[in-house]
Amino acid sequence: MKTLRNLFCLFLFVLPALGVFSQSNGNTIFIPLEEHDDDYEINDDIESERNLELLSILPTMYYYSTTEEIGIVSNFVTFEDVAYEICNEQGATILSDTISLPKNEEVFVSTASLPSGKYYIYIIIDEQSFVGELQK
Repeated sequence: MKTLRNLFCLFLFVLPALGVFSQSNGNTIFIPLEEHDDDYEINDDIESERNLELLSILPTMYYYSTTEEIGIVSNFVTFEDVAYEICNEQGATILSDTISLPKNEEVFVSTASLPSGKYYIYIIIDEQSFVGELQK
């Protein structure tokens, strides 16, 4: 899993700018998640259908600048053993952990120890990687 995480961070050098942040208020920023393509893509019809279902129930992420936290909430289902990584622009993993996301409960990840800068947040659910971008 560590090799896979490092591989995801290396892709930062070839990723284009991701999404546009839309603010819901001055202190909260929505972080859109996009599917992160990787080397082990499966072209099976059943796998494609499963992937579309997962895309439709992805958790939502927000950055709260006043508390310097990322809030992650799953509005549709409970996700167990969700790996996340926060990587800097150089591709180094700064923070990583595995969390559970109970349905309709926001889980917080502190970013207070991170200096200002651009970060990529990887969420790995069911062996699929999704990435969001944060400018702190």
